[in-house]
Amino acid sequence: MCIICSVYIFASMYRLVFSVLISCVLSHPCNVTK
Repeated sequence: MCIICSVYIFASMYRLVFSVLISCVLSHPCNVTK
């Protein structure tokens, strides 16, 4: 089993989703208040 590979892929996906979420929040602050 390649645990390091799976962890690296998981970290990459998490970082990608996190960056997209942050960009959405910064672009549309109105969505946060609702």
